[in-house]
Amino acid sequence: MNISSILGFLAAIGVLTFAIVEAEGASSVLLNSHAVMMVFGGTFAASCVCFPFNRIFRLSMLAFKRLVGMVGQDYEKIIKEVIGIAEGMKSDPQYAKTAIAKVHNQFLKEGLQLVIDGVTEEQLLDIMSARIETTKRRYASEVNMFRSIGKFPPAFGLLGTTFGMIGLLNQLGSPEAQKMIGPSMAIGLVATLYGIALTNFIFIPIAENLAASNAEDFAARKMVLEGLVMIKRKTHPLLVEEKMKSYLLPAERAAVERKRKTS
Repeated sequence: MNISSILGFLAAIGVLTFAIVEAEGASSVLLNSHAVMMVFGGTFAASCVCFPFNRIFRLSMLAFKRLVGMVGQDYEKIIKEVIGIAEGMKSDPQYAKTAIAKVHNQFLKEGLQLVIDGVTEEQLLDIMSARIETTKRRYASEVNMFRSIGKFPPAFGLLGTTFGMIGLLNQLGSPEAQKMIGPSMAIGLVATLYGIALTNFIFIPIAENLAASNAEDFAARKMVLEGLVMIKRKTHPLLVEEKMKSYLLPAERAAVERKRKTS
């Protein structure tokens, strides 16, 4: 569970709620339905024009899972699985055939199946590298989608403000125009407020979180491929372990060593 992301969103909701409640005499203005429809409705419409709705929904669900920690990379677990396979194959060349069913990492399982099928090292590198690049490209498109959608709310907020200003200017000739200037400008600026808040509290944080998550996924896949190549070469398990741990920071390597000693 990613507590940080959950706390971040709760804090964002709290900040907005506090701002609305504490705004003296402006609570009803900040909840203006015209601004809500213009920003949220406009953003939804523009997003559907740019991207298929089923893709938006699917990637939104995936982003939610990553944000709350339901999808992520456990480097220590990956290293443990790779080392276990290397140790098993040292004593039994056919160990991979029985161990593959117990492998949790899907990318490692795919590569191990290729090793079992007898592909050459060059073929293994070619196939798995292509899969890494494909995954990296697909994940990058997710980040770009949220960054693109994040451009819409401020634009529609400005559009809503423009409509508000047009309505205000249209009433300037009326007897009560002077009294209407302040309230009308406040209502007009609410749309801009919603646009800025939606982009900076929702879409930009999601995009940045996904970018970081994708970088971790890429590193994990490169780690797995390195391990598969060493397994294919029948490298000694100790060297496999040291190579795998080189992808970790010193503190993380120390944690892996402690767990191995106590297990």
